[in-house]
Amino acid sequence: MNKYLSVIALAARHTIYKVLAVTAVAAAAVGALMVRLPILEKNEAYLVIDPLYVPRDLDVTPSRSLATLACLAGFLVIMFLLSRNGCGFGTKSDYTVCRLRVDEGKASLLWAAYYTVCILLYWAAMAAVCYWAVGRRVAMLAADPRWGYCAGPQSRMLTFYGSPFLHHLLPLADIAVWAEDVAFAALCGAAAMEFSRRQRKGRISVAPLFAAGMTAAGFFFPMGSWINIIFLFIPIACLVVTILKRGDETDDPVPSGA
Repeated sequence: MNKYLSVIALAARHTIYKVLAVTAVAAAAVGALMVRLPILEKNEAYLVIDPLYVPRDLDVTPSRSLATLACLAGFLVIMFLLSRNGCGFGTKSDYTVCRLRVDEGKASLLWAAYYTVCILLYWAAMAAVCYWAVGRRVAMLAADPRWGYCAGPQSRMLTFYGSPFLHHLLPLADIAVWAEDVAFAALCGAAAMEFSRRQRKGRISVAPLFAAGMTAAGFFFPMGSWINIIFLFIPIACLVVTILKRGDETDDPVPSGA
């Protein structure tokens, strides 16, 4: 058991604090952007006569506040940090991996699992701060005597169902989206592992770009969309292919000069 923990510790040694720092900064940015967005907005239908301010729809808060961009930026930074870990630019990292007490195939799976946990941790932090921020906005709206009737006990839950971005962060009772999120997190973890593994052998991989792009796109389809089902099977298919091919290059010789 200790040999497996040592492999995970090797992956975590240079990334865990950076991942936690990026997560904290992104969470603070997302929370601040969502809370600071004005509760009321101008009703365009009345602008010609007399500007009328009405409550802003809660489910558009992430996009209107640019919180989605802050969340995406943090996710891309974490993907970069994880993909770069173990690459060994200018070092002989492949020899280090070869000296591990477990074979490279098992080590790669352990690293991919660790990367998956990092990504799930980031999403969990984003879901928690968004849940808090939406609750704050509901409380602020309820405190306004003019518009208090627009906020109720179910407002926060309905917001997480109505906003595609928030729904993918916290799917609530939507089992299909829960499965989709886990599958994409696993795909991103495997893609980050594959990039460093190929780079150590003098190759290159675009897997992190593909995984990050597909994951980001999947966060913008609404609840009940049939595209969510397609996006559930895409990462599963990619993971199956990655697992089946993970041993193809394990025993490849390290290029001279590495």
